[in-house]
Amino acid sequence: MGKYLGIYENRFKDHIATVKQLDEETQILTFKRPDSIMWSTEFIFRRNLVFISGDTGWAVFSTTWNPKWNYDWEKISPSYFAEKCQAFFQDKFVLDQEKAENDITDHIIGTLNYYDYTERESKRLAKEVIKLAGKYDDWNSVEDFKIFTRKDRENVLKASFMILNAIYCSTTKDNWVVKIQQNNDFSNCKDSFYDNELYNIGTCLHQQFEMWIYELRSAKRQLEGK
Repeated sequence: MGKYLGIYENRFKDHIATVKQLDEETQILTFKRPDSIMWSTEFIFRRNLVFISGDTGWAVFSTTWNPKWNYDWEKISPSYFAEKCQAFFQDKFVLDQEKAENDITDHIIGTLNYYDYTERESKRLAKEVIKLAGKYDDWNSVEDFKIFTRKDRENVLKASFMILNAIYCSTTKDNWVVKIQQNNDFSNCKDSFYDNELYNIGTCLHQQFEMWIYELRSAKRQLEGK
């Protein structure tokens, strides 16, 4: 469950799981606190479908298995579960600045490795680019800085700076990608942008899918008395 596990454990520590069997094909799993609907979730399982609703949001899933409350949810990853999602109350993928900075760092390390830069040196350069992107909001303000003037690293560091610039003032992936596409200063970086799929930088799966999988696993353990 990654960095949010502690949050889930605290959020759902008082939740009680109950199951109703409506007919041979339909089950309702409710996971909620006895005294509140806060963070409550209802899972309806019917044939290969899962309908989720409640205080945690809503979604519809069409799976390739027969989901029940006691299905082996430990084997279903959040990303695989999300692939089966047919409708969701928000965007399935969201923009995360921390992930964007990590992705940019990895991109700089991978690119400069071809020019015999050490990983330590590449990380130092990435850290500086991240710092500058947070301080300055346009390429003209930094293009003459020494860090950007060496030919072997100019393009990758310039592209990284401008991508972070766009991400820092955006709320969605589509928003920052449009800003990059419309920025004339980025024109000589566009080939690498698409060749290296840099438009995916900072994009991660909505936390909701991980949370629902956590709830399904927790409810199952509770109902099985584990």
